[in-house]
Amino acid sequence: KYPVKTIYLAILILITLLVTFAAIWVGFYLARQMTKPLEDLALAVSEVGSGNLDVAINTEGDDEIATVSAAFNKMTTDLRENRDRLQSTYGTLQTTNDELSEKRRYLEAILANVSAGVCSISADSVVTTMNKSAANLLNLRSELAIGQTLSALLTGPLEELHQTIAQVREAGGKETIFKYLNLTPAEGRPLSLLVTITPLFDGRTYLGLVLVLDDISHLIKAQREVAWREVARRIAHEIKNPLTPIKLSAQRLQKRYLDKLDNDEVFKECTDTIIREVDGIKDMVNEFSQFARFPMANPVPNELNEVIAEVVSLHRQADRGIHFEFLPDAAMPTFSFDRDQIKRVLMNLVDNAV
Repeated sequence: KYPVKTIYLAILILITLLVTFAAIWVGFYLARQMTKPLEDLALAVSEVGSGNLDVAINTEGDDEIATVSAAFNKMTTDLRENRDRLQSTYGTLQTTNDELSEKRRYLEAILANVSAGVCSISADSVVTTMNKSAANLLNLRSELAIGQTLSALLTGPLEELHQTIAQVREAGGKETIFKYLNLTPAEGRPLSLLVTITPLFDGRTYLGLVLVLDDISHLIKAQREVAWREVARRIAHEIKNPLTPIKLSAQRLQKRYLDKLDNDEVFKECTDTIIREVDGIKDMVNEFSQFARFPMANPVPNELNEVIAEVVSLHRQADRGIHFEFLPDAAMPTFSFDRDQIKRVLMNLVDNAV
């Protein structure tokens, strides 16, 4: 009935629908444009959370989202740079730590194998390190001594060492102190120690002490041996002086009285023995004075029966109140030995028996 009106109404409805769809599409488009950067930002935050600091967000535009995105990119850049610096620092620290560990093991190996005893003592008098040599010298166990105070550790025979350390601490000086101590541990041999005490300072701050113990017992023993050798040389020289006159007197007695006594065998045997023994003593004294030791053995083929007979003969003359009987062994072979030294041995044996 109204065709024109119907057409207008259809066109109006169509236009309305087109405008509605266009508005909806524009709304979705605008919403997409606004939420896309936020989605990218959320995804980037998730990547950073998982450890990926190389992520970056597009910062086109001059709105608030672009500002936030730029700030986020700057944050990830700073984090990446800090991570790189931390990794570099960690690598340097790891290398330094490895070097320190190697030096520590090297020092521990030195301390473990050095002959001198080494201890370190903290400022509050607690033992912090003790090597094996120090533990052996003080008759302690290093694993038990570390962590103990000196007052609890150095007791009894070691009290003198504790007093010496305490005196150095009270003096407060920075110079190294040397002291000789004679210690007699409860178990073990007496010790002659050279104690070196070195205070440790960091500027004016007192850090503790380093204690070095050197066993000089063998040095003192060597000095005593040298002194005794010198004494032995002088004594040997004094013994040697009268030997020549004794020998000459025995020889003169033989020349002057042997013919007058009708070659008396006893007289000749006695004077020969004096001359022979004087020569033997002189040889022994010469070697003793030269080397400060007993003569070296000089084995040559000899008859043992003859040596025993000489010794028995001497004692028969010297100890007439004692009966000596010697039964030589005819089967005794000739063999090599030092005649003078064996003779001295037999003389000592018979003297002890007499």
